[in-house]
Formats: sequence, C-alpha cells, structure tokens
Amino acid sequence: MNNPFLIGKSIYLRSLTVADIDDSYYRWFNDKETTQNNSHGRLPENRESAMRFFEGLSSDKIVHFAIVKKENDIHIGCCSLQNIDWISRTAEMARIIGEKEYRSKGIGTEVAKLLLEYGFNSLNLNRIWVGNISNNIAAIKSVDKLGFKVEGILRSSIYKNSKYHDVIIRGILKDEYLLNE
Repeated sequence: MNNPFLIGKSIYLRSLTVADIDDSYYRWFNDKETTQNNSHGRLPENRESAMRFFEGLSSDKIVHFAIVKKENDIHIGCCSLQNIDWISRTAEMARIIGEKEYRSKGIGTEVAKLLLEYGFNSLNLNRIWVGNISNNIAAIKSVDKLGFKVEGILRSSIYKNSKYHDVIIRGILKDEYLLNE
C-alpha cells in the first residue's frame, strides 16, 4: 500500500496525486459509459481542467481521495466528502469507480462505509448526503443498504443524454449511522 489514509477490506483511500491526474483521472470523466448516470461528461475534460480541480483540493470545503485496490495498488476511482458545512456539520458524499472492471463488485459500498466512518467519527459531521440521478440504480442501491433515507427529489434538475432527469437526495444522520454499526 502506498501512503494509505483509510483502509478497507479490498481497497484503501489515499490523497490524490499529480501522477493520478496524468495517468487516468480525466480520461474517466470523458468516458460516456463512466459518466452516463452522473453529472460528469457534459463538458470535455483535459489535463488542465483536472489540474485546476486538483489545485482547488486545498479548500476546507472538500476532502478528496484516490480509491486504490489493495491487491495491486491500482488507482481505480475517486471519492470525496464535499460541500462541507462546518457549522451545520454536513457534507455531500461523491464516489466514482473509473476503472470499469472494478464496478459491480461492492467497491462503491465499501468506499461509502469508509467515508461515513471518517465523516462521522473523525470529522464529527452530523449529516452526510448524496444526490443521485434517478436512473443511477447501482449508486442508489448502494446507499440504501447503508441506511440512507430519501429526503427529497429535485425534479428535472439535470439535463443529460438529451433529456431531463430527477435527482434524488438521500441522507443519513450520525445517530442513524451509529445504530446500523
């Protein structure tokens, strides 16, 4: 393992590096299959835009990680707690598995568990939420099994693939998370 910050069963989370950006990072956000059910892929990504994002990671509003497979140290995706509100103690969780061969293997759920544990027990957050496009069934099932509850629907709030989609907001509170532990 190369500089792990959070360690799970099959993956670990570490800081994103410039080498990650140069390797595969922005390629994922240009891939139609990878971005079909999320808010990415509507504008082209390149190294410069990825570097601008990377340089903004020093903000106190986001904690961003590379997702790395333990068995081979391959960077397979990224995740974050973002839009952090330190007064209300809330954050939005985001995850993307960029390397296709690692999808549908429970890794997204494992990542979410690590982020919840970190967010609630280390950052002392009270609420973590996600916004999923309504046709992102895999992401929805993943957070539902972790105890997230539907909090609302943003109707026709994202335009993607030539049509408007609802975004379903789900959240989990710290006390709900602790009950599921």
